[in-house]
Amino acid sequence: MLRNMTSAVVGFVMLIVFPNAALAQTADPQFRADIEHLLDVTGAAKVGAQIASLVADNVMMGLRRAGPAVPDRAFAIVKEVLDTEFASMYSAPDGVLPQMVDLYAKHYTHEDVLALLEFYRSPVGQKAITLMPLLMQEGGEIGQRWMEPRMPKIMDTLQQRLRAEGLIK
Repeated sequence: MLRNMTSAVVGFVMLIVFPNAALAQTADPQFRADIEHLLDVTGAAKVGAQIASLVADNVMMGLRRAGPAVPDRAFAIVKEVLDTEFASMYSAPDGVLPQMVDLYAKHYTHEDVLALLEFYRSPVGQKAITLMPLLMQEGGEIGQRWMEPRMPKIMDTLQQRLRAEGLIK
């Protein structure tokens, strides 16, 4: 059960944080360096870890409701391990930083990246960086409150569709 939960969390986070990731055109070393600097200035690694932590929290709350007999310590360990792993998502030798640089190079020009760096160095850009985690947390709470009363209907519709297609019994 915990292995399935971990796979689900990782998959969900990757879909949210890195949608439609694909290899970009080859970016010159200065462009790549500027993208890495932008990711550093915006705290992208910290934001990715926070998103992962929020997703893990939501998954674990659902599991807690579904399996109240699971000891609290088991949930604490799962949370601790997931937070640690996601915290190294950018910095680990096998982390996602090179892929993120490719993703940014795919969607932004070098001039765009330089303009974003200028913005994020400005007072309003610094405010945006500071508020981003709070906005994400509060936005996640809004989304969760919206989703909770709809989940039974969504799950029922999902099961009906999967049954109709012969994918589940």
